[in-house]
Amino acid sequence: MNYQQTLKADGSVEPNCVIAISDNGDRRVTWSNTSDPLWVAYLNSLAAGNSPLSPYSGPLEETIRALSEKVDARVANVYAAWTRFQQEYLMREQAAAAYKAAGYAGDVSPWISSFATPAKLSNQDAADRILAQADGLNGALEQIGAQRMRKYEIQGALTAQAAQAVYEDILIQIDKIAATLG
Repeated sequence: MNYQQTLKADGSVEPNCVIAISDNGDRRVTWSNTSDPLWVAYLNSLAAGNSPLSPYSGPLEETIRALSEKVDARVANVYAAWTRFQQEYLMREQAAAAYKAAGYAGDVSPWISSFATPAKLSNQDAADRILAQADGLNGALEQIGAQRMRKYEIQGALTAQAAQAVYEDILIQIDKIAATLG
């Protein structure tokens, strides 16, 4: 397996992204993510004293494809942090919505009480906070999804510089939104 760094439109090396080139010539872009086996293999290759191949910017079509893939990879990394507890968030939100719909009366789901007790909140306050957090999370995920769809702006770029500019703006917006998820 060979690795090749990628270039930004300004000619500088993109430090967090490489193209892995298999022995049969298949190429796959990987973004710095220690849970991605391909990235780990790249780091191991560097640790073994290997160097990546000369940076590659490629023809416009390949640059556009690589930048689009990097947008998807960045969003996947953001989603990975959220999806660790996705089922828990969904169950807690459903329980809070049902409790609110019942007028905050009746049996309280453990999904609510397990949050209310340690947070020293009433069950109603805990349900309301769970729903507010769920609304914020769902809104942030919707915004991130919209940014991911902006990769089609990259695909419409007429120059590598224009593609790179759109790509960089998308990453800035994704990072701002992702910061609200923490």
